[in-house]
Amino acid sequence: MAVTNVRRTILAIIFLLVVLTVCVVLLTVVLTWRRSTKEPQPSPSPTSSSKRQRFQFDNLFDYKYSPRYASVRWISDSKFIFSQANNVSVTDLSTNTTRLVVPSTVMQNLSASPYWLSPDEQWVLLACNYKKLYRKSFTADYVAYNIDTKQQVEIDPPDETQQIQLAKWGNKGNSLAFVQNNNIYYKPEVKNQTRTITDTGEKHKIFNGISDWVYEEDVYYSKHAMWFSPDDSYLGYVEFDDTDVKWFSYIEYGPFTDGYTKVLKIAYPKPGHANPKVKVKVVDLNKLPQNTSVTPKTTPLSPPSDLANVDHYFTNMAWLNNDKVLVGWSNRVQNVSVMTIHDVDTGTGYQNRRQEVKNGWVDTSTYLQPSPWFSKVGSYYLTPHPFEQGNHGKYIHLAKVNTKENGTINNLTSGLWEIDKIFAFNKEQEIVYFSSSETSARNLHIYSIDVKSGEKTCLSCNLDWAKSGRCKYFSASFSHNATWYILTCSGPGVPIVSRHNTVTNTVEILRSNERLIERMKSLMVPIKRNFNFTSDGYTIDGIEILPPDFDPSKKYGVLFDVYGGPGYQRVYEYFGFRWNEYLVSTFDIIVVRIDGRGQKRRGERFKHAVYLKLGEYEAVDTINAGRYMKTKPYVHKDKLAIWGWSYGGYLTTYVLSKNSGVFKVGMAVAPVTDWRYYDTAYTERYMGLLEDNMYGYNYTSLLSRAKQFANVSYLIIHGSGDDNVHYQHTAQMVKALTHAQIDFRVQYYTDKAHGLIGTLTTRHLRRLLTKFLTTKLDIEETRKP
Repeated sequence: MAVTNVRRTILAIIFLLVVLTVCVVLLTVVLTWRRSTKEPQPSPSPTSSSKRQRFQFDNLFDYKYSPRYASVRWISDSKFIFSQANNVSVTDLSTNTTRLVVPSTVMQNLSASPYWLSPDEQWVLLACNYKKLYRKSFTADYVAYNIDTKQQVEIDPPDETQQIQLAKWGNKGNSLAFVQNNNIYYKPEVKNQTRTITDTGEKHKIFNGISDWVYEEDVYYSKHAMWFSPDDSYLGYVEFDDTDVKWFSYIEYGPFTDGYTKVLKIAYPKPGHANPKVKVKVVDLNKLPQNTSVTPKTTPLSPPSDLANVDHYFTNMAWLNNDKVLVGWSNRVQNVSVMTIHDVDTGTGYQNRRQEVKNGWVDTSTYLQPSPWFSKVGSYYLTPHPFEQGNHGKYIHLAKVNTKENGTINNLTSGLWEIDKIFAFNKEQEIVYFSSSETSARNLHIYSIDVKSGEKTCLSCNLDWAKSGRCKYFSASFSHNATWYILTCSGPGVPIVSRHNTVTNTVEILRSNERLIERMKSLMVPIKRNFNFTSDGYTIDGIEILPPDFDPSKKYGVLFDVYGGPGYQRVYEYFGFRWNEYLVSTFDIIVVRIDGRGQKRRGERFKHAVYLKLGEYEAVDTINAGRYMKTKPYVHKDKLAIWGWSYGGYLTTYVLSKNSGVFKVGMAVAPVTDWRYYDTAYTERYMGLLEDNMYGYNYTSLLSRAKQFANVSYLIIHGSGDDNVHYQHTAQMVKALTHAQIDFRVQYYTDKAHGLIGTLTTRHLRRLLTKFLTTKLDIEETRKP
C-alpha cells in the first residue's frame, strides 16, 4: 500500500513536469513569434572565428545574407495595399483587419504586376504582360478587377494591336486615364465608354501624357505626364514635341533563330542639337464633346515671358486646389528655374518663385520631386530650397513659400547640413515630416517640424536601435495624413523595419531580421571604417571596407569603388553584402569609397565645384585619396585599382587618363567617354551649352587621352543595347585606344541595356571583374570557403 502511494506520487510529479515542459515550450514559441516593440538583441557570443564562413561568390545571388524589408503603398491615412505570395491585400490599421482583394490565382492567370487600387476601393487596376521599355517606362495590357464581384474588365484601347503605355486612376471613384500610341484617353468610370482627349500623338515625335526619353531619364524622372485635379474635374497634361530631335539608332540582335537584326531608334537630344519642345495644357473633363471620338478644347498654360521664345524645360505640375495649378519651368542650361501659378479656366498665370544660380545649376530633382506640399487652403507650400549659411555658402533647407505673386520664401531649418526628402505634411496640424543629414553627412534621420511654432523633433534619434549604433540611416513611408509611418533602418547594422503612430506614439517591429542576425554569427563579417582627408583644401569623406580578419602588419591591395556624378553620395552608413564584401572576404584587398567634390549634403559650394569641367576635380580628389591610402602601412603601394559604372566608368577612365601613377588597374562599365555623346538635359546642366563651353567639352573628352593608358591595365565593358549611355561611347574609346596602340581588354554584352540586367549576365560580369582585378594586381585567393 505504501509503495503504491509512492508510485502514484512519482507518476503525478512526472505528469506535472511534462505539462510544465509543454507549457514552457508553447510560451517560448508564442514569445518568439510575437512582434516586439523593442529592438531584438542578438546573442553576444558568436561562433569563434576559426569556425566562421566567409561571404562567397554564390552568396551574391542566393540572397542568404539579404535583409527582409516591408514594402507597402499607402492608400489612405490608415490603409495600405501590399502583395505577399502574389496575393494582393489591403490592411486597415484603424480596425486592425486585412482583406484579400486579388488572389494569387488571378494575378498568375493574367500575368499581372504591378497593381493599383481605385479611390473608391472597388477596383484594382492590373498591368498584365508587362514589357520593360526604359528606366521608368513599360507597356502592358490592363485589366480592372472588381473586388466584390470578381468581374474582370479589359481596358480596351482603340488600337488592339498595341499595348497601353500608361494607365492611372483619378482621385475620385474609379475614373481613369490611359495613353496608347502617344495619345490620352479617359473613362469617367471603368465600365463607361472611352473618351478621346488627344489625337496628335505620333511615334517618336509627339508624346501626350507620357514623357519622351530625355524627360523620363533626366528632367522629370518619371513616365507620368498627366495629373487629375483633386476633384477630377480637370486633367493637366504635357505635350512633348520631338519632331526636330535627332534619332539615335542601335541594333538589336535578337534570339539565335533570327537571321536578321532590328534597328531600334529613339528621339535622343545631344549637345549642340535640337531639344524637345513642350506645351502644358488643361482639359475640362466636365465639358467633353458628346461625340466620344472628338477631342475636347484645351487651355494652354504658358511659360514665363523670358523663357517662352527660347529653349526651355517643363519641370513639374502640382494642383493647389480644384481651380489653380502650379507649373515648373527652367531654361535649357537649367540655371534659371521659375514656378508659375495658373487659373485653369483662363490659363492666365503669374510668377510665384524664381531661382537663378551663377556658376552652378538649379537641381530640379532635389527642389521639385516630389511635388510641393500645399497647405490646407493653398496659401503656402513646403519645398526644399537653398539658403545662405553665413560664409559657408548655401545649403538646402526646408522652405515655406507663399503662393502669391513673387511669394516670400522663409526657411524652417538652417545649419551646415541639408534636408534630403519631404515625406508627408499633416495639413490640419501643419506638421511636416522629412529626412536630413543634421547629425552627419553620412547619416539620415527622420524629423518633424511644427510649421506654426518651428518646433523640430527627431523621430528616429532616440529609438533603442538608433542609440545602440545599429541604425544611423533611415527612410520612411507615411500614411496620407501622417498618422502612421513605416520606418526603415538601412544600417550600419542589420536593418530593422518598424511601424509608428504619430498620435499614440506606439511602435511595432515589422521586420527584426533576427534570422539574419543568427546566420551572421557564423559569418566572417568585413570591417567598415570611416575616414577623411584633405584635397585642394576640401575635406573629403571616405570609407574603408576591410577584410574580416584584417591584420595591420600585412600588405593589402586597394580597389576604389567610384561613382562621382553630381548630387550623389557613396559614403553613408549602410548595411549590405555585395561584390565589395565578397572581394574583401576572399582576397587580401581593401575597398575604398569617397565622396569628392560634386557630391550632395555638403552644401551648394561643394557640389557646384565641378561646374563646366565634369570629371576633373572628381579625378583630382580620387587621385589624392589614392595617395592618402598609400601612406597607410598596411597598403601595398603598387597594387591600387579603380572601377566604376556609368558616371563611375567615366571617372575611372578619367582618373587613368591623368597618368598619375597612383592606379595600376582600371575597370569601366558603360562609361561616358565624351559628353557630346550624352543627352542634353544631363550634360548641359553641368557643362553648359556646347557653343559656350567648347573648351570644357574638349578638355573632358577621354578620346584624346588614349596615349595616357600605356602604363595601366584597362578593361572596358558595355551593353550593345544601352539606350542611356550608348555603346557609341565605348566603341569610340576602343577606336582611340587602338589608334594609340594601347593594349586593353574590352567586353560587350549583346542586347543588354545600361544595367546589364539578368542573372547569367551578372554572374559573368562579376566573375570577369574579379578575375581581371586579381590577375592584374597579382592577388591570389587567400580565404577558402
